[in-house]
Amino acid sequence: MDKRVGIIGMIGLAVFVFVIWRDPTGAGDIFTSFLKSIWGFLGDVWDRLSQFISSIG
Repeated sequence: MDKRVGIIGMIGLAVFVFVIWRDPTGAGDIFTSFLKSIWGFLGDVWDRLSQFISSIG
């Protein structure tokens, strides 16, 4: 039973993401820009971490 609930939840999440991604009102752009901002943040953290490690060595 738990396995079915998990599978149904994953399918529901996939449908939700697909609907947001393909929404003609612009919600897909919001989702895409959100992911880009997270990726940019992680890139900045990685750059600062590498600079910190370089300054130590």
